[in-house]
Amino acid sequence: MASTGPVRPAPGRLSLKQQWATWPGSATAALAHAKAHLAQGSAASELWLTRTLACDPGQPEAPVLLASLLVQAGRSDAGRRVLRRAAAMTPALWSVWMSMATLGWRSEAYREALPFNRRGVILRGPDPAMQMQLGILEALAGSAQNARRLATDVLARDSSQLQAAIDAGVIALSKNRVAAAAILLEGILDRRPEAAEAALVLKHARIAASQAPEDMNEIRRDWRSAGRLHPRDAQRPQPSYLVIRGYGCGFWGEVLNTAINLALADIMGRTPVVYWGGEVRYRHLQQPNAWDLYFEPVSPTTVDDLAPLETTSFPSYWKPSALTTMEHLGTFAQQIGHVSGVTGLVAVNRPETIVVSDGYADMNDVLPWAAPGHRWASARALDVFREIFARLIRPQASLRAELDRQASQLFGSRPHVAVHVRAQSKGKNEEALEGGGVSLPGYFRHVDRVLAGLPGAGVFLLTDLDHAVEAFRQRYGDRIVTLERLRLIQPDEHLPEVSDLGFDKSLDGYRLGLEVLVDAHLAARCERFVGDGASGVSAAITMLKPWGDDHVSLLRRNVFTERGGRIAGPFGKSG
Repeated sequence: MASTGPVRPAPGRLSLKQQWATWPGSATAALAHAKAHLAQGSAASELWLTRTLACDPGQPEAPVLLASLLVQAGRSDAGRRVLRRAAAMTPALWSVWMSMATLGWRSEAYREALPFNRRGVILRGPDPAMQMQLGILEALAGSAQNARRLATDVLARDSSQLQAAIDAGVIALSKNRVAAAAILLEGILDRRPEAAEAALVLKHARIAASQAPEDMNEIRRDWRSAGRLHPRDAQRPQPSYLVIRGYGCGFWGEVLNTAINLALADIMGRTPVVYWGGEVRYRHLQQPNAWDLYFEPVSPTTVDDLAPLETTSFPSYWKPSALTTMEHLGTFAQQIGHVSGVTGLVAVNRPETIVVSDGYADMNDVLPWAAPGHRWASARALDVFREIFARLIRPQASLRAELDRQASQLFGSRPHVAVHVRAQSKGKNEEALEGGGVSLPGYFRHVDRVLAGLPGAGVFLLTDLDHAVEAFRQRYGDRIVTLERLRLIQPDEHLPEVSDLGFDKSLDGYRLGLEVLVDAHLAARCERFVGDGASGVSAAITMLKPWGDDHVSLLRRNVFTERGGRIAGPFGKSG
């Protein structure tokens, strides 16, 4: 009778040892088993991957899978050994080198990963995604110039990689490689100046760099800037311009933002042109440029002068013919879901004739960008604000005459203490440097102390809160001087998310702007001032004249002169 041979169990019932013996020399079969066990999450996958490499040490897939498995199990060193052996056996296998680079990424050993990543890209050949990944690693490892070169080369060949290039800047910034992020993003914007999101991320990188001298020095070395001006600012054809748009905040917040951009214009050697368009609440329809309702022009040039120019602009969606439009809002909403634009800070060292600032950065983020030799290179923010207000931000002549009349009528020859009380809100309390609010009893303590040194002085109260007027009158009687104003009725303890008359669209924006402008300038004519440094109104009052240090008392620190490094917009809390 013929022998039928040994009976082979069904494949699903074989033990691991029996399966191993069934295909003693087949790397392909072993790898298939490994993948099946991987799909099931079985621990046997490691054994089958090891078997695959024993059968064929040059098998391309197995070392990558095995190393990944070991790393996931917390055995990174074992994974590295597998990949190094594979690299020694098959040095031309790009996937092994890329896997070695990935291990370095995961452990944040960027310098260790960099040569592996470079080797993998060389072996793989022209692959935009891999080259962009290498660009990120170059930035993280500190090779900012290499990162910029890779990103711009890829963008020159494949415009679809723009988002990946911007993401490289975001990743570098998130890993605190601030200078590398800034240098990389500058290169991206040289290639794609219309990229709104790249400009916004560069804004954050420059804000972060402004608070870190070592990052500033690295950026300057990249620019090779040792003189008075930044290289491209010095080479740019003159005249050139900075158009300053509104930001969409409170009245004095708009004015202070304009002052910060006027400082930028001086630092960059550009002629400033202020245009408060539809984004500014404090206007009436008869005047397209709301700035002209309140203040004299900051230069002889207007946006109407710029509109006919056939010249370059940055960001490039701000064409000269579109400077009076709301185009930036639509551009940002479409590209990144954020309606506020970018600060003029991103325009430092740009070659374009016209640049537009439609966002916000603090003065302490701007002043570090003054080139060596500039008079503001080591200046205090408060001193710069005061110079700009004295020289450039002057109320219209008719308003100055009205201020003279009202000051004479209200104050006469009697000394006065100006007191500004702002309605409290959750947002304003979070924005305060102290992270908390203030109360009316807190004001009373400050005012009492000031009045003790000025016997017989009156109190000029400016406030947007109705019940604050009554509380001050009850305490100080006929010493209180105040003007008829639109005010909030709700008490402080309600702490609404937004507590600002300026955002109530049912009210006349021009009237609101005029009232708070007059109040602040009258306050600056008083002998002493008590205010809230978290408020744009109080901050502006401290800048309208050179007060003595002991003549100003703020319940909270002045955010406009002391704050810096704040990430605002979609990457942070404040917008």
